[in-house]
Amino acid sequence: MKLNKKKIYEIQKNRPPYLFVDSAEVINFRKSNGKKKFFLKDFIFKLHWPKDPNLPAAIHLECMTQTASLALLCDSKIKDTYCYVSKVENLMLKKKIVPPIKIYIFTEILKYSRGIALCKAEIKDSEDNIYSNSTFTLIIPSVIKNLSNKLKV
Repeated sequence: MKLNKKKIYEIQKNRPPYLFVDSAEVINFRKSNGKKKFFLKDFIFKLHWPKDPNLPAAIHLECMTQTASLALLCDSKIKDTYCYVSKVENLMLKKKIVPPIKIYIFTEILKYSRGIALCKAEIKDSEDNIYSNSTFTLIIPSVIKNLSNKLKV
C-alpha cells in the first residue's frame, strides 16, 4: 500500500514541522519504507549547529519510529490511535545527515503482540550508504488498555 502525504495524515498523528515522512509504502503490515527530503531551510538546521547543520540523533530515531508506526497503524483493527516509543536499543549513528538530502527509511516489525511491537530500522541514502540504524519497541496504549479491560473480572 503506497501512502502519500494525505494518506499519512489520516494514519499518523504527527504534523509538520514534526512529521518526518513525506511518502511511504507499507508491505503486509510488517514492513514500511519511507522517504523524507531535508533542506537547509528546515527549522531543525537553523537550531542544530548553524555552522555545521546536521540532523540530531533524536530526529534520526523519530524518522524511524514514525515510519515503523505506519505499518502498525494501517491495520484496520487499530486505526485512529497513537504509537509511543517505550524502549530504544542499539541506536547507531554512522554518518551525519546533512541537507539537502533525501533519505530512505526501512523498517520492519520483528514481533508484535498485544499492542507491543519490537521493530528494527535503518536510514540510507540513494547510494545505499547507511546513516543510522536501531531496534526499538513501540507500544499502542489503546490496544493495551482494551486488553486489560477485557481481563478485568
